[in-house]
Amino acid sequence: MNKEPISTNPYIECGTDTLQSCSILVNKIQPDRIFLLCDSNTHRDCLPIFLQQNPDLSPQILVLEQTGEHSKTLETVSWLCESLLKNGASRKSLLIVLGGGIACDLGGFAASIFMRGMSFIHIPTTLLAMVDASSGGKTGVNFLGNKNMLGVFQQASAVLIYPPFIQTLTETELISGFAEVIKHALLSGDEQWEFIQQIHPLKYSQWDELIRENVLFKKRITDLDFQEKGVREQLNLGHTFGHAFEAFSESKNVHFPHGFAVASGILAELILSKNTGFLKHPELIEEFNQYYRRYFHPFLFGESDIPALIEFMKVDKKNTSGQITFCLLETPGIVHYQQAPAEDQILIALHQYLVYARRS
Repeated sequence: MNKEPISTNPYIECGTDTLQSCSILVNKIQPDRIFLLCDSNTHRDCLPIFLQQNPDLSPQILVLEQTGEHSKTLETVSWLCESLLKNGASRKSLLIVLGGGIACDLGGFAASIFMRGMSFIHIPTTLLAMVDASSGGKTGVNFLGNKNMLGVFQQASAVLIYPPFIQTLTETELISGFAEVIKHALLSGDEQWEFIQQIHPLKYSQWDELIRENVLFKKRITDLDFQEKGVREQLNLGHTFGHAFEAFSESKNVHFPHGFAVASGILAELILSKNTGFLKHPELIEEFNQYYRRYFHPFLFGESDIPALIEFMKVDKKNTSGQITFCLLETPGIVHYQQAPAEDQILIALHQYLVYARRS
């Protein structure tokens, strides 16, 4: 490679000429066959750009007809594995995943289990996938209504991030991805949190640099704890509440974007952090809420829905010994993971979250 990558293990590159690296990587991997997974949106908006910049590649195109969280299932993985098998794939084949976080999760999972593992390259097309889902080696699908319940840890052979794909996103998709940027800022420290608050995501243009910073931040943590047995759990800030919000919405056949759920979950976890005595500066709750409400619409629920939300949290895969665990913030840059507050504290936090969420 003649460009400076973000990482060499695994290979991660970000830039406006990144897509051209795919052909070079394919020549190094030397697969017997090449497959490319995309969905109907990326097939229309992103695939022509990819093929134009890699004219020597002629992958077999596999298109996910369904998009959204409801497609992230074992049935979809079965369809993908069957499609690979019918088209002559072997464990020496290569799967290129051109898509957002859902495509990365299920495509990586299918590649990891197909004939006990074939190589795959992620080309993320959403901001959420660029800063989070495509790196770190998490793959998986939902099961019985529970988020990411089945999966494996498996690094992609490479992650090629092409920031101009951000221009294909709707405002909702862009804002949803920005939630993970906000999460990383709170985990990084006061300086990064202050910087992020000055950014208007719909008007921002310096994505190359910001994406690189976020990928590097995440990689420093995942390199220490690849299989999430300790320090990596801090990356779940906002996700215990957030996944419950998301799963509850799906159970009602309502789509609530992942990033919106995570942002709402961060607000709820900041409240829980204060109530359990971790949060040093309670004014951070209002500071976060003001910034969050500029761009996100909050997750709303009724008082009668709280037991159902608790039940979704009880089957969260991060739990230990039957206890619901959270990441609780002390201050930007200092987080306490694997915390298991009493259920009544969780209930109080949900009630207090509603006060903030229902503000006009």
